[in-house]
Amino acid sequence: MKKSKTIYWEEVLKKNTQPWASSLADAMKQDFEDHINAWPKDPPLDRSEWGHHYFCSDCGVKLKFDMTSPHAHICPECHKTFTGWPYDGAWCKIMHSAIVNNMERAAVLAHISKSDAKYRKYIHDNILFYANNYDKYEIYDRYAGKGKVYPQGLSEAIFVIAIERILRMSADLNIFSESEYNTIAQSFFIPALDLIKPQICYIHNIHAWMQSAVAACANFLDDKNLLKEAIYGEYGWINQLEKGTSEEGIWYEISASYHYYTLEALLSLAWIALENDINLFEHPTLKKMALNYMLLAYPDGRLPAFNDGWFNRNILDKCDIYEQLANFEPSIKPLLSWMYANMNPMPYTHLNSLTNSGTRTTGYSRASLSALIYGPVDLPEAEPPVRKSFLLKDTGIAVLQNDNLRVTLKFTGDGGGHDHNDKNSIEVYAYDQLISYDVGTTGYGIAFTKEWSRSSIAHNMVCINGRPQKRSKASVLNYDGKSVCAQASDAYEGVCLERSILLEESGFKDIYGVRCASESQIDWVFHCKGQVETDLPLVDKEPFTEGNGYDQLFDLKHTYFDGEFTVSFLHEGYRLDMHFEGEKGTEVIIGKCYGADRTDILSFIMLRRKRKETVFSQQTYITKQ
Repeated sequence: MKKSKTIYWEEVLKKNTQPWASSLADAMKQDFEDHINAWPKDPPLDRSEWGHHYFCSDCGVKLKFDMTSPHAHICPECHKTFTGWPYDGAWCKIMHSAIVNNMERAAVLAHISKSDAKYRKYIHDNILFYANNYDKYEIYDRYAGKGKVYPQGLSEAIFVIAIERILRMSADLNIFSESEYNTIAQSFFIPALDLIKPQICYIHNIHAWMQSAVAACANFLDDKNLLKEAIYGEYGWINQLEKGTSEEGIWYEISASYHYYTLEALLSLAWIALENDINLFEHPTLKKMALNYMLLAYPDGRLPAFNDGWFNRNILDKCDIYEQLANFEPSIKPLLSWMYANMNPMPYTHLNSLTNSGTRTTGYSRASLSALIYGPVDLPEAEPPVRKSFLLKDTGIAVLQNDNLRVTLKFTGDGGGHDHNDKNSIEVYAYDQLISYDVGTTGYGIAFTKEWSRSSIAHNMVCINGRPQKRSKASVLNYDGKSVCAQASDAYEGVCLERSILLEESGFKDIYGVRCASESQIDWVFHCKGQVETDLPLVDKEPFTEGNGYDQLFDLKHTYFDGEFTVSFLHEGYRLDMHFEGEKGTEVIIGKCYGADRTDILSFIMLRRKRKETVFSQQTYITKQ
């Protein structure tokens, strides 16, 4: 295999003289030893299963992975133990990822500690194991295409990309003989190519990863025509990027998780292209994709959990992506410095997306494999991102913000299978707290995601007749930096939804107009952290029995009230007062609901009216306590 043109080990060793990099090397050495002591065996040959099953069915949180415990899996919240299928299969999937991570560590450590042969041996033995045993893994067709070592085509593709990159990282170490390289080609890369390539048929994050896996195979097999097809073909890199993003460079699935996930796939292929003297890093849409989603980050760095987005993800978690881009886009370097200045040291990240956490912090925020392998040797002084109101018109997101408040209006188009179909929903951030938010998603394999996270009533919006919105488009009617109005005319059949938000110094005005072709049950809902306080004459209400999230609401109280009224949400650090204009026949319902999982409890208010047309008008004031 040819030596890499894009990994400069001289610069890596130069960085290793800096405290953050040497501390990273020490942490990787310890993690390497912990791994081989806990798992001194070959990779598992047992069937793997979807990682989305590795969640507590009661709490909705991810189970704690322990590589010494393949048959008992514990919830970190309630401490319940889960056994059998699918948990054992999901454990196998995560175990393969842990082995890939350890090979990445070994590839770096083999260059830093050249006299220690154990790192080269670990790479040698594990890659040859996968090559010699690849035919023993059965083909499974689960959720996202066909896989073998992994349960689906998506993670199989990322696995293939990681193996090629590890081979490329270690090509100068003479780990494999020519006959062993031939075995890897014939027994691993060619069968993997035959498995993955026929599955590519969409503009989609999964197919972007699969195409990058095809490019990885092409690079190892030195097939120039195959590489060009992966870049320029119908579902190649260029079309995935250009057809899959809005004019602002936002991936069409909108979710921060899938936006950056797809960006990682595109970067994986871009590095392979650069190995072959094709520079895709200069594509202007790639730069927009990298920079414009950053605008959506809240002042504390958190990213909105739109659609199937994982809650509590942070722009600061994406430093490994920006390290890869920093040498191609100079404006990223001072932003990287700002990120590192504002984050606490976290477990270091790996280069692959099978799983991306190390087990140890290093004491330095910059310590990651991306920074070590691809990042600049030095960074300039920090420059924080500019905070001002903005409109992503083609994407369908408007942000109104001042020094204390931010209201985000989401009216995005059809985001595909990961869309939560929540046209004209809002989020509220105030005084350094995200107080009313999109709950995002949790594991796809548990009921909570369907029963709550993806339901319409889990979002701050209007629901018609208790039904979810259909896939649809919306449009902005006006925007001036202080106010925005958006209209969704086909989210429900025969219904027009029009919402206007006006940002003020200490609050916002919200006017939500609804027009239906026939009389309908119209529910306006808002969720917020904190306890509810009101003078309304509330009495207990029987639980909802219908689905679409309504049966997940609890501790219900209600009243019928025709006049204007105020409801307050009190939480540590702020008070939110909502003053509603009255309308005859309004049922006011308050209670509790879930947030990102069943351990995250929010309060909510719902206004229910049966009308053909109505307007919900309220003024919100938020004060710091």
